[in-house]
Amino acid sequence: MTLFQMKKISYLFLVITVLGCSPIEKDFFVSFDKTYELKHYVHDELIMKDPHLAVSDSFLIIVSAYNDKESKVCNVYSIYDKVKKIGSYGEIGSGPKEFRQPVLTFAKHNKFGLNDINEKTLTILEIIHHKDSTNIIEHKRLKAPLIKQRKEYIPLDTRYMPINDGSFYISSIFMSKNKCFTLSDSTLIPVQRFGRASINEDIDGRIIRNRLNGYIATYGDRMFFATMNLPYISSYKLGNGEMQECWEKFYATPYYTVSNGDVKYDKEKSIGPLKAMCVDSKYIYLLYMEQLLSEYNVYDTEKSASSTIYVFDYSGMPIARLNLDCKLIEIAINTKQNKLYGIAQLPDYSLVEFNLPKDL
Repeated sequence: MTLFQMKKISYLFLVITVLGCSPIEKDFFVSFDKTYELKHYVHDELIMKDPHLAVSDSFLIIVSAYNDKESKVCNVYSIYDKVKKIGSYGEIGSGPKEFRQPVLTFAKHNKFGLNDINEKTLTILEIIHHKDSTNIIEHKRLKAPLIKQRKEYIPLDTRYMPINDGSFYISSIFMSKNKCFTLSDSTLIPVQRFGRASINEDIDGRIIRNRLNGYIATYGDRMFFATMNLPYISSYKLGNGEMQECWEKFYATPYYTVSNGDVKYDKEKSIGPLKAMCVDSKYIYLLYMEQLLSEYNVYDTEKSASSTIYVFDYSGMPIARLNLDCKLIEIAINTKQNKLYGIAQLPDYSLVEFNLPKDL
């Protein structure tokens, strides 16, 4: 047994409530030495449904798959001097320059990626910006190979993200408790299935996919994963062509049971969910809801958006808590400008900006 496995077992023994076990006597919640109060600036009202955003060195990208016929799927904003829309691209459909169900998965330098889930494709788009004009072009479309299902349940990989500058890609698959992610080569051919589920109990891959899924973020040769409905985060690193486990932790007491092969959350104690995650070269940012999981209501802004961000460093140590003056559903970090961007409902979707603390 490795040191990593021993730490996990001892940690879970202390903090996890499982069916038939005695309740935990003392709950815990992560504490931060630093707390900051951040005020927002409104830039644009977004006339779109369910927008998602990412930020690169020079651009902010907002994607929505539910626009009307006159709107584009991708909208690109300049973030220097002032935030302003400078270009757009793509429509919903199955023809050239069209996408069926696009998900924005990454932005880096002047490129960003759209994973069209039903089509098993990852489209790399490039922003070519000159002084007076901006063009968005398709750099390439990668198609994941069709894997024949035999006895083992093999779901679709989703949310492809580059690692090590695109020499590999990471995606979610949740096949089993020890095969939650896929490392693929630069053409989306799988190289390695890896990654543990956030709990140790033996449950079916379909249950893991439905109950224990979450968010992936990558930076350089590092990957981070945070579970949506459990206060759990883990870290992996690329080395010698394979992903290696670094650490994992619960940042609050998880309350769940496993019954009849299913995961059930304690409605009176479980806190959450996690709304979004992003990383920069130093920190991990979690947009987390400090409310009962059972209170989540997608139709109520107060109960479906968060004004709290937890900041951890690359070793998993808590760094700071950011208290925002409005609730967000999405976040993105621009380290060069020391800015936090978000999508808020005020009451309509709006693009907002915060100045990050200089001493974070």
